[in-house]
Amino acid sequence: MAVGLGRLWDHWWSRAPLVPVALAFSLGIFLAESGDLPLWLSLLSAAVFSAMALAGWLGQSGRVIGCGLALVSLGYAWRAGADRVDPDGMALIATETPAPVRVQGVVVDGPWLMDSWQPLTGASPPRQGDQRAECMLLVRALWLANRWEPASGRLWVIRDGDADRLFPGRCVELLGLLRAIPGPMNPGEADPRKLALRLGIQAELNLAGTPASDDQAGDIKVLREWSWRPECWLAAIRFWGADRLRRSVRPDVAELAVALVLGETRGVDRSDWLLFQRTGVIHVLAISGQHLVMVAWALYLLGRMVGFRTRQMVLAVAVLVFLYALVTGGRPPALRAAVTILAMAAAWLSHRPASMLNCLALSWLVVAVLMPADLSSTGCLLSFFATGLLQWATRAWWQPPT
Repeated sequence: MAVGLGRLWDHWWSRAPLVPVALAFSLGIFLAESGDLPLWLSLLSAAVFSAMALAGWLGQSGRVIGCGLALVSLGYAWRAGADRVDPDGMALIATETPAPVRVQGVVVDGPWLMDSWQPLTGASPPRQGDQRAECMLLVRALWLANRWEPASGRLWVIRDGDADRLFPGRCVELLGLLRAIPGPMNPGEADPRKLALRLGIQAELNLAGTPASDDQAGDIKVLREWSWRPECWLAAIRFWGADRLRRSVRPDVAELAVALVLGETRGVDRSDWLLFQRTGVIHVLAISGQHLVMVAWALYLLGRMVGFRTRQMVLAVAVLVFLYALVTGGRPPALRAAVTILAMAAAWLSHRPASMLNCLALSWLVVAVLMPADLSSTGCLLSFFATGLLQWATRAWWQPPT
């Protein structure tokens, strides 16, 4: 038994060493979905199993088992830490009854202008002809007892009317009504709280919408124009690109263009969305591997037309495709394709054989680290399963003739 386990480990380690690592780490994440072990206990388990593996007390099989259990414990701790709310988190402050608050923070995504689309958090849609703006705020301070107290967490901000001041990267002070994310209204309905927690949103802030003064909106005060957080850069590029697209194409197809190019589907008209859904092509509105392949192929052809050599273009195209995946939201299908392309490009440039299975395991690990809550979602699982199935079914096409 021990010899067989060691041979199996050697087989996988020589062909695709990241596969067993990804499987063990993912098992810990999936166990944390339904487990309730404290974070410190999972970290202690990871340390103990790592020490057992390094000491080699039980021989080769012991090292294999120790490494596997350490990775499972690390995955459990990583997923549990992602759901952890700090003592000053907004999830512990917000209640089901709206309460007036004043907060300071950084706009890290948005704003999105909503007309007739159902908001993310399940709030009632605006009246016909009205407009609602939504964005995501990373909280830094909360006004309590006549002074600013440190606070943390992300808020989903809603404001009727325009929200030009809620530009990504701006440090702002907001006055509004704070409440917990509402639960489902009917039995069997999708729970908005689960979707919000997957995005790291702890509560909802509805701005009062008081009349604007000469230089500031009554409920929005800009403290600083820019924050150097990487997610603010990505959101600002996405916002700028969406604005340019809306100005460059016809108004009746502008939101579809934004959805197809940047993955922003919130502005797509309800009737257009249902049409895509009924015809079975709604997947084209989500940035995935097919979008990245087309972008990579277009960039490669453009570079060859300009006169760059293949070796110069491969790494440049892979990096640009990876940045494009991040700008469009870094969703699991797009991130999977981007990491796979980048890994295969690095293998080609270093004159090493590229293992598609190993590259797929690497992309799985990247998604698991960056978005552990999305790992068990249906879209993420189907994306990786379909890619692995295609690779297995077509592997004979890429083998050299004997």
